[in-house]
Amino acid sequence: MKLLIALLCALPVVLHAQNYPLDIGFSNVLSGQLPTGWNGDMAVMNYHGLNDDKGISGLISGGDKEDSVVTDWVGPLDDYIQIIFWYRLVDELIYPSTEKNLTTDKLVLSMSDDGLNFSPIYTIDSTNHLASLNFKKIDFNLSGHQGETVKFKFWARHGKGSSYYVDIDSIKVRKDFPPPAGLQSSLNAEPFFTLFPNPVTQGQALNLRFPKTVFQHVVSIYNLMGEKIGTHTINGDAATISPGLLPGIYVVTDENLRKKIVVQ
Repeated sequence: MKLLIALLCALPVVLHAQNYPLDIGFSNVLSGQLPTGWNGDMAVMNYHGLNDDKGISGLISGGDKEDSVVTDWVGPLDDYIQIIFWYRLVDELIYPSTEKNLTTDKLVLSMSDDGLNFSPIYTIDSTNHLASLNFKKIDFNLSGHQGETVKFKFWARHGKGSSYYVDIDSIKVRKDFPPPAGLQSSLNAEPFFTLFPNPVTQGQALNLRFPKTVFQHVVSIYNLMGEKIGTHTINGDAATISPGLLPGIYVVTDENLRKKIVVQ
């Protein structure tokens, strides 16, 4: 017996399984269940996914205000990671015939590196939800979590109105495209101007400050593919702009000076 215990103690401890990249639909999961390693009070349901196939779904209402689902462990993550998923919100009555408009309802994507404490990273609410019977694709950049192994949690909360289904399908966690070589080499350049808050919430104004008054600054904003998103002309050493950026990572430039900003 002592020998057996000694041998067991000598075996390596496996903390959890790891999956990366993650690319999962739910057509092969039995209805009413969840993929191996997943947990929560949502479940796979027929006709609740893309193309009327299976998808993860939860029914929330005034009596059952919250539903959630937590993935298995995903990682270790590379740099320039993105999570992609498709979702829709549809009234329960004569499903799927009526799209759901949001008031104080929300669908929150959170992430955890210990499986217990989850931090919100993306929120769908009345400010960014477009009511539709079609699925909407969400593509969110996760740069800054390189080397981490994490779990993701989808959490839905009912606000007002009738009962409705939260449908989620085709979840992917994979390597994103890095910035072009020329742009990447300059991301860590000395930032001779500042911008705040950073991260900034979608729709929130962005403040820029320059070290000394110059007659004019031409500030441009690029995505990580090197595409110009917008240009702002600034007179003086400070300005507040509302660039209207979607969640993701961008590069703000002033001539040869560059600074990275995260929009949540």
